[in-house]
Amino acid sequence: MKEGYCDFDINDFDLNSELEKLQMDIQKPNILVCGGTGVGKSSLINNIFGKEVAEIGHGVPLTRGIKKYSSTDTSVNLYDSEGYETGSERQSYYENNILSILNENAAVEEKIHEVWYCISAANKRIFDIDQKMICTIKDKGIPVTAVLTQIDGVDEIELTSLILSLRQIDSNLKYFTYCTLEDSNLEEYIQRDELIRWSLDQLPEALKAGFISSVYGALEEKKEYVKNVVIRDAVAQALAAVYVPIPGSDALLLAPIQMRMVSKIIKTYGTDKVASLTTSLLESQVMSYVGKNLSKAVLGSMFKFIPGIGTGVSNVINSGIATIMTKSLGEAMSQMCYKYSNARLRGEDVELVKYFNPETISDLIETIRLAMQNQ
Repeated sequence: MKEGYCDFDINDFDLNSELEKLQMDIQKPNILVCGGTGVGKSSLINNIFGKEVAEIGHGVPLTRGIKKYSSTDTSVNLYDSEGYETGSERQSYYENNILSILNENAAVEEKIHEVWYCISAANKRIFDIDQKMICTIKDKGIPVTAVLTQIDGVDEIELTSLILSLRQIDSNLKYFTYCTLEDSNLEEYIQRDELIRWSLDQLPEALKAGFISSVYGALEEKKEYVKNVVIRDAVAQALAAVYVPIPGSDALLLAPIQMRMVSKIIKTYGTDKVASLTTSLLESQVMSYVGKNLSKAVLGSMFKFIPGIGTGVSNVINSGIATIMTKSLGEAMSQMCYKYSNARLRGEDVELVKYFNPETISDLIETIRLAMQNQ
């Protein structure tokens, strides 16, 4: 039986401890944010991650003009470069700063995984230094995107001209338009979620969890990540568990798989801030649900040892049970976290018990389970 699972007791499961463990084990991606002085780098960072990450003076100086922002409650490392000003000497200083952080010989934990290159649309031109640095970063094989900030400072014609200039640098260069102002006339031009999706796609699988759990909002992206990564991986583990040739062992293995899946879902959505409430929910409902349904897995595993039936039939039975149990629980938790997070983003007076209560999760699980069985 797998180490760390054989002695699992569902009644002793501690969500707070599991969330702390996930936070400690998570691998943080390194993102460099650079561009000229006053182009809105700090505003972009704070908007994407929903907090004053890039407050002046709170970063840790690494090298000339580069500060690293990292904290225990954010699973991403941000490298903020000092911007350049006019003048060849200042631009040369800026260029050396960027090259120093992109050093191929940097330690593994300090290697930059992607670059957000900020260019102020309000300047109404792409400077030569920006073009040079974007090409240099691309030549080093590091994913880089141009973020046209402060688009409230240009009209549509001027913005189109800037985009054409970016395409002349490299027709394959990804770019995103952005503004911090809440203006309905600019909504269609603000590509915040598109930038988040691009950033997530550039990262190795091992680093995606850290990034998606750190961004503010982006609920559709979080929902897709939970579905395609967290729940998928848990189902795969559950299916592997039912093939253990020991009576009842599959049941013992399913419990920690499902409970840890729930913890990862909570972490991805950022709802670990309500861990105390969710712990009560797990104790009163989720743990009860898992415990009751494990009896089906136990029954299925016993078929393996009945002459004339064999392991083939038991695996069919158990694999179906394991899949339905795991997916229905995962999708129910994802829906609850999604709805709760969406209400908070809309600024509603959120009552936690409205979204996290035994009746809600029981009804969701049953609805999802029946839908899966009828497919």
